[in-house]
Amino acid sequence: MPGAVPLRLTSDSRFVLWVNGQEVGRGPVRAQPRRWRYESFDIAPFLQPAPNAVAVLVTYYGRATSWWSPAPPEGGINGDAGLVLDARMEDGAGDLVTDASWRVHRSTAWSTIAASGVPCEVLDARALPTRWTRPSFDDSGWRLPPC
Repeated sequence: MPGAVPLRLTSDSRFVLWVNGQEVGRGPVRAQPRRWRYESFDIAPFLQPAPNAVAVLVTYYGRATSWWSPAPPEGGINGDAGLVLDARMEDGAGDLVTDASWRVHRSTAWSTIAASGVPCEVLDARALPTRWTRPSFDDSGWRLPPC
């Protein structure tokens, strides 16, 4: 297995990253939308002999809130949710990037509610597909992303 596999990841609005069913991290940190931030993780400790699964749960708020502002539409991007991931194998064995081969599934598991006037995020794990973060999950019914 490689000694290090640096991975950079960002999304619009929030994400949770798993590798082979283990949570690796969350993000991105709050930032000014015109200077979008990404998070860095070393995923080498989570890798195993093939196959491997990299799974990301993304929450997209869709409209400005008191704690989040959308990135401005630029370069033909229409303001929809976005995910960008880039990982490089230090031994030259290959790269992992978000491209047209990734599969996506619109989930109803994550929602926002107001409790006592304070916004709260709620994740109903019952609404997530069983074992979807693991290499054995069959994602053939999920759609390919628009690119």
